[in-house]
Amino acid sequence: MSHTKTITTRVQPLGILAAGLTLVYLLALVFGVSPWVRGPDDWRLALQMPQEPSRLWLPLSVMGVLVALVLWADRRLATRPDGRPVWAALMVVALLTPALQVSLLAVKYHDPFQELFDQTITPYDSGFFSIASQIGDLDAFLRDYPGVMRQMPEQISFRPRTHPPGAMVAMWLGGWAVDRIPSLASPIVNRLRLYRCEDPVLNEYDDRQFTRALAQMALPILSGLTVLPLFALGKRLWGSRIGFLAAACYPLIPAVNAWPAFWDALYPLAMCVALLSVEISLERRRPIIFFVGGWVVSVASFFSFGNLLIAPVAVLYGLARTFLGRGASRSAWRPVMWGSAWLALGAVSIWLIYWLGWGVAGWDVYEMALRAHRQMIRPYWTYLLYNLYDFFVYVGIPVSVYFITQAIGSARALLTGRTTQPDAPGLIWATILVGLDVFGITRGEVGRLWSFLMPVVVLVSVYALVTWRAPVWLLAGLLAAQTLVMSLVLLTAPTDLRDPIFHAPSLDAPRVQHTTQARLGERFELLGYDLARDAIGPGQSLDVTLYWKSIAPSQLQYTVFAHLLDSQGALRAQQDAMPQDGALPTSCWVVGEVVSDTLTLQLPAHLTPGAYTLQVGMYYLPTGERLPVRTNVAGSASDHVILQKVQVGSTGP
Repeated sequence: MSHTKTITTRVQPLGILAAGLTLVYLLALVFGVSPWVRGPDDWRLALQMPQEPSRLWLPLSVMGVLVALVLWADRRLATRPDGRPVWAALMVVALLTPALQVSLLAVKYHDPFQELFDQTITPYDSGFFSIASQIGDLDAFLRDYPGVMRQMPEQISFRPRTHPPGAMVAMWLGGWAVDRIPSLASPIVNRLRLYRCEDPVLNEYDDRQFTRALAQMALPILSGLTVLPLFALGKRLWGSRIGFLAAACYPLIPAVNAWPAFWDALYPLAMCVALLSVEISLERRRPIIFFVGGWVVSVASFFSFGNLLIAPVAVLYGLARTFLGRGASRSAWRPVMWGSAWLALGAVSIWLIYWLGWGVAGWDVYEMALRAHRQMIRPYWTYLLYNLYDFFVYVGIPVSVYFITQAIGSARALLTGRTTQPDAPGLIWATILVGLDVFGITRGEVGRLWSFLMPVVVLVSVYALVTWRAPVWLLAGLLAAQTLVMSLVLLTAPTDLRDPIFHAPSLDAPRVQHTTQARLGERFELLGYDLARDAIGPGQSLDVTLYWKSIAPSQLQYTVFAHLLDSQGALRAQQDAMPQDGALPTSCWVVGEVVSDTLTLQLPAHLTPGAYTLQVGMYYLPTGERLPVRTNVAGSASDHVILQKVQVGSTGP
């Protein structure tokens, strides 16, 4: 009884400390107390205010549901730990995970799916799409991948040059799967094209290249799956209550919401599955189950070599669990030693398949990645301090407070010989985290690299809260507040892309002075035009407003021309320009949209008086090829529309 009272008296100060540190950090962040709050010079995050603050109710609603689930689970599972409602609520948490990410993007940007697309296609901070979109033959790509790494252009991000082919292969396969369903692929691609309709390079991509972006854009959905093995792991360690509370709090940590379209979102899932396989294997004393965890690690390492660390981390976890929980008898050690061998075999399984099937040794790919990685090494002491700083900030300051306190308590218990098996995971994970930081294995990265450890840190923190009878809703509420503020003010995933074109398409039929009903190619119709005056003098300007209608999507950006010709067909005045002076290129037109475009022709000062012909049309600038014209109006020609005669007098009207 005295032991429980001692722990309970520590709860209130820790809660105040967690709330105080969170508040101080957020105030320092919002008011710009110091740029060092946002990281060192090497990877300092920029500030960016939200574009749609009126949508703040969206993430607040999702966060409110998650906090409500925490309150429900904290009460219900304390007395009834199992049942279908638990799994139903867990599925809701899995769905709310991507919902929270998208809702935060909806506040930060005009269109959250536009931002997911931008984070996917940017060569600045991703680069995987730049490579995946150019894959023709997947077999040839896999066979030649070391050579592909060597030839990757310098203008794209370093990530493809330092990573195995897994992300690019997943993007190719995702696109291939969607391409099998044309009725699904076509509207999706048309929407994606409009997101970056002003980009002439993307405009020349075919539909299959665009669908390569979908797998990475879907990562928020896949990240929600992490809560399933996290719950199962927590349930085996400390019961359903702690497992569910950890699963419900995990979507609220800043790291889950900071990089929604980064492949790092998958790696916590791999870690949780690997540890779950270790727990099941030790519980059932069947070492072969370790192989499942090893195979998951192998798949994850095909996306990033850093995930190979999950294998030794899982082995160390199994060894430490065995030592702290069962002693050092030979019978206790045999399952974990055999299991380690199975896990190692599973961890290299994908690479063995790659070597046997495509003749590429994993070491060759790693050597190329390491060569590029050496160019990014940062100072050790900066990395040593800020790597842990980043980790604890992005896992959540309140989570970090309880995790560190629990680890220190477990260390003291170990030194006094009072360590219990339930307390072991906190000490194990703290030791692993500090070891990874001190050894500086990948100083080219930040704390986000260790995001695969974060679910377990959340699990340990929730265990500490429940053990100390602290209010778990406080943890969930503080995490929600920290994530909300960080998501609103920090630019965590810069794309280096220009602001997209946003416009409200007009579908109403315009009132025009002169109708034409001319069709240019298969995509545009000239409905008519307005002419300020029919007679004009030399040296004056002539304004003509054209009314276009989009009748089919256009991948290309066409230039509109207005030419004034004399009786001999010689060009005397002209203006050639993208629609609305480039503000609304044809690749951005929505089907059915009516676009008005005014062109101004400046007449020469010494133009001979007489009757001149005004004609318009469209052409593709890179080739100069004009769109063919079809019309019932007399005087039309094959590649232009004749509007009317313009009388040029000696002095004008």
